[in-house]
Amino acid sequence: MIADLIRLGGRLVLGGLYRLKTDGLENIPQTGSVIIACNHFSDADPVALDITVLRVRPPRFVAKKELFSVPLLGRALRQVRAIPVDRYNPDGDLNALRSTINGLAKGDCMIIFPQGTRSKNGRIAEPKSGVGFIACRSGAQVVPARIRGTERFPHPARLSLMFGEPYSWNRFTQETRITDKKESYKEFSRKLMEKIEKL
Repeated sequence: MIADLIRLGGRLVLGGLYRLKTDGLENIPQTGSVIIACNHFSDADPVALDITVLRVRPPRFVAKKELFSVPLLGRALRQVRAIPVDRYNPDGDLNALRSTINGLAKGDCMIIFPQGTRSKNGRIAEPKSGVGFIACRSGAQVVPARIRGTERFPHPARLSLMFGEPYSWNRFTQETRITDKKESYKEFSRKLMEKIEKL
């Protein structure tokens, strides 16, 4: 499969040339629904996460719709059952949320970038509320992950990817007293990004 070739290339380039170092893989549950929530700097991030999380279990992605029309890449995304999201269409965004929640209901492992897009200044950006909404509706465990070094990609840099202890919507509601649902989604996302930054 094309996806396997991309993964092989990722291991050779990121693991060999960039010496990708990983830590905390034991924090990823081997079964059951789980969200891997990571900061986002470059196009290398999804590949780094994919080849790393795959050592524990097969992951799925939410990816912008435009990538599915790129020759070979679009085919690879379909092979790994990535979920397309139309960032410029509210209905398309809603469909992606539904597909993600349905996948989690079946026990999938989903990789999500809470920022919604890449940070272009090398800093972890403010998250969107989507990951809070998904965590609430799915009840899935959420594993915070932090990637470093890809903000300079493709320039030479040491890459690292660290996974923290799982967080959950139930734990969040025990820690906070926010009654407004929309505000609670935003606050969950903020707390999650704080955990990512501390890794």
